[in-house]
Amino acid sequence: MIELRHLRAAVAAMEHRGLRRAAEALGLQQSTLSRSILELENHLGVTLFERSNKGVKPTPAGQAFLHAATQMLRNMTVVIEGARKVGKGQAGRLTVGLCTTFASSPLRSILLEFLHRFSDMELGIKEGSRRQLTEGLRIYEIDIAFLLGQAPMDDCSLLPLWTEQIIAALPEQHLLAGRSQLSWPDLKGETIQISRRDPGPELLDLLKSKVVSPGDALDICQQHTSLESLLTLVGMGRGVTLLTEAYTGLQMPGVVYREIHDGRGPTLIRCSAYWNEANDNPVRKRFLTLLKERYPPWKPNGG
Repeated sequence: MIELRHLRAAVAAMEHRGLRRAAEALGLQQSTLSRSILELENHLGVTLFERSNKGVKPTPAGQAFLHAATQMLRNMTVVIEGARKVGKGQAGRLTVGLCTTFASSPLRSILLEFLHRFSDMELGIKEGSRRQLTEGLRIYEIDIAFLLGQAPMDDCSLLPLWTEQIIAALPEQHLLAGRSQLSWPDLKGETIQISRRDPGPELLDLLKSKVVSPGDALDICQQHTSLESLLTLVGMGRGVTLLTEAYTGLQMPGVVYREIHDGRGPTLIRCSAYWNEANDNPVRKRFLTLLKERYPPWKPNGG
C-alpha cells in the first residue's frame, strides 16, 4: 500500500533532481530513499523517473503523478497542522450560551481578545432559556454558558464574573422619572411588567426579595415576550420593568432608565460562567484560562 514516505521520497527526488540531494534533504540514506521510490513505482505499475548519471527526470506519467502527489502532501500538511492546533486549543470552535445580551457587557471584550489571540478560532453563539442552556451544556452542544446569578447547577462548575446594575425602565411621563435614582420601596404599587423568558425570573426573584414584606402584594404582569416588547409596553404607559445595565443600549420611544439603589448603593447582580467539566474541548479549556486571568477564582483566606 502506498504510504506518505513513498510520496515524500518521490516528490523530494523531483524537487532536488537527484536521489543523493533528496536523501540529504529528508535526512535519509540514499538507499532508503531509492528503495521507497522503487516500491512506489511497483505499486503504480509505471516508471516515475528516467535515471542517469546526471540525476533523475520525471517521465510523462511521473509528471502527472508527482503534480498530484505534491498537492496531496501540501493538503496533508495543512490537515496535520490544523489537527495539532485543535488538540492544543489554538484552533477549533467555541460555542457560547447566553440568556442575556453581551453587546455592551464585558463579555464582548473578552470574546474579542480571545479571537485576537487565536485567529483560527470559530465562534458560535446560542441564545436560550436557562433550562435550554443547561441541557446544551449537558449534551456538549454548548461549551460555556453565561447566566445571571451564581446559583449552583447540577453537574456544572461555575466561575463568578462581573456584576451589572439593576435598572428600572419607566414611562418618561411617570412621576418617578423625575428622580435621578430610585429605591426598591418606590416600586410598591407599580404595575411591574416582567418577561417569563430569562433573565426575567431572576429579576422577579430579586424584586420580591427587595420589596415584598409580610402582607405586601405586587402587581406583577408576567408576559411571554421579549424585553423589547416589554419596553414598548412601558413606553405606552402600561407599567415599569426591570433590566440590567447591559440592556440600556436599547433606546425605546417614551422610556427612561433609572438606577435602583438599596442601603449599600446601586443594586448589583452577578453574571457567572457555567461549564461541564466532562466536555474536553481544548478550546473551552483555553477560553476558561482567559476568563480566570480576568476574574481569578476567589479562595478563602488566600488559599
